[in-house]
Amino acid sequence: MAPEGQVIEVDPQVFYDVGRQCLQAAAGFDAFFTLALGGLTECATMAGSYDSGLAWAKSYDERAADAIATAGDLVAALANYSEIVAELGYSHALADSNPNNDDPPSPAPQFGASRLSSPPSAGGPGQGLADKIGIGLIEALDIPVPDGDPDKLDLAITVWNTMATGDVIVNSIAILAALPGRFDAVKTDEAQYIAEDLRGLHTAAVDLQHACGELAQSCRDHRAAIGELRDKLTEILKDMAIEAGMTLAFGAVASVFSFGLAAGAAVAKGSHTVVKAARAISAFVGSWKIAKKIAEGVKASRDLKRLKANLQRIKDLTKKEKPKEKLPTKPKVSSRADAEKILDEGATLEKDKKSIIKSKDGGSEQAQKDFERITEGQEVTTYPNGTKVARLPDGSDISLRSSSDGRVTISIQQKGTEASKYRYNP
Repeated sequence: MAPEGQVIEVDPQVFYDVGRQCLQAAAGFDAFFTLALGGLTECATMAGSYDSGLAWAKSYDERAADAIATAGDLVAALANYSEIVAELGYSHALADSNPNNDDPPSPAPQFGASRLSSPPSAGGPGQGLADKIGIGLIEALDIPVPDGDPDKLDLAITVWNTMATGDVIVNSIAILAALPGRFDAVKTDEAQYIAEDLRGLHTAAVDLQHACGELAQSCRDHRAAIGELRDKLTEILKDMAIEAGMTLAFGAVASVFSFGLAAGAAVAKGSHTVVKAARAISAFVGSWKIAKKIAEGVKASRDLKRLKANLQRIKDLTKKEKPKEKLPTKPKVSSRADAEKILDEGATLEKDKKSIIKSKDGGSEQAQKDFERITEGQEVTTYPNGTKVARLPDGSDISLRSSSDGRVTISIQQKGTEASKYRYNP
């Protein structure tokens, strides 16, 4: 409650502007997420089926699912909050501002980011090296060659890096960062809570951005490791070819790196030269898995699951805090004049300038009784800040809310006319 004598000005336009920016951020995020994350459908089985790859895939799949779920929740929360904030502004406009206000903002549209998903990243042939000559090298290996798919990993890198660095993401986060400050000069009971919610939405966007960057980096590290592995395979196989007096041709299709005979006679199957190359490859693969730490999975410095509860709360605000009460009885008060006649009982004139202000005794209890009396049979909407609004058959808007001086107030207004306000002394 404001100190005695303090008048608090509430500019509904601040609420409208913030609501609009939340909705624009939701729309931008949704379109961007949908476009960018669509590329993940082509990334199935990119991790391969070797042991370290399977461990990495488990970590990646869980983190990717959390990131996509957070993206959907963020879009839905921003869209819903855009409506909540705009409606709060409208409730202030009804109570304290020029009666020539627009109707309440339209409900936010539904977005599709929550329908996105990422396919399983594990899978593959089980062997990342193919012997097209048939010299028995594969059979001589002590360990399978990792079968990660560099092309699919490259695509995943692009997707997640875009999610972390795209202009839409960066610009929207900057806009969200500035929104809480818009309420620094708004001294209403709900202003601090709105600012806190807006900071929570900004934090969610930033944490999601970091998570996407970490997913991109993990895919990049995995891709680089597969590249180094294939470079070493090429080196070992070339040494084998030189020793055997043959020339090899190398190729790669998806997750399999292959070698075939380009010139010369093939070395005997299972020969000492082949076995030596197989041992060198097995030894390198073992040390490669230790050095690259693929099995450690995706780094996760931001707790996305922690964000879920707050985003869900914001998504559910309309359902929990803006119920509509439909009264089936026939309205007993049909016009502003009838309502004012009832409210004038025991009222004393305080001010007659931009709006007519009268005071009454009885506090919030009497105000509630009077409001129910003049709105009986009307549809009453309760906004998240507790403001109640109804419209009479003649188009007059009636609201019940806390006023700028802390007293509970009933306000009656029509477009083009001065508002009548009845403030209830405690």
